[in-house]
Amino acid sequence: MNDEPVPVDGFSNHPGAPGPGAEHAGPPDALRMPTLVFSGLFGFVLLILTVAAVATYVQNNARFNEWKDQLAEHSLPAGTTLVESDSRFGKLWGLGEHCDGEMWVVLIGDVSREQLEEHYLDITNVVAKRESEEPETWRVSVLRTHIGPAGLDPRCR
Repeated sequence: MNDEPVPVDGFSNHPGAPGPGAEHAGPPDALRMPTLVFSGLFGFVLLILTVAAVATYVQNNARFNEWKDQLAEHSLPAGTTLVESDSRFGKLWGLGEHCDGEMWVVLIGDVSREQLEEHYLDITNVVAKRESEEPETWRVSVLRTHIGPAGLDPRCR
């Protein structure tokens, strides 16, 4: 009679090998520790990148809202009525990774372009253009480039 173990289900026939139906025990102990260290470092790096992305996003929002408040708090020129105001934020123009902003007000009133631009002179990069003749409607745009670095803010890439 032959006393050698017979291989079953692809298991080795050396002494000490798991028998039929035994579950695979996983990697040897020498591989478990590096795997745990790698997994922990990967998780830590992922956490740091997430925090950095959220911080950049929040910081850019704060800068944009602070700047946008300048126009919202600015008085209207005499003889005008506010029809609409809005803004947009992101990479709007130019090259490189940065955040831009634009905000505007639409006014109705009997004023000239020069009067509007002089009224908003303390806010940089003001452009006034006529949208229609009757009634006299003006769109006053305030532009700002490089509100902040793009960083990990997806809106600015």
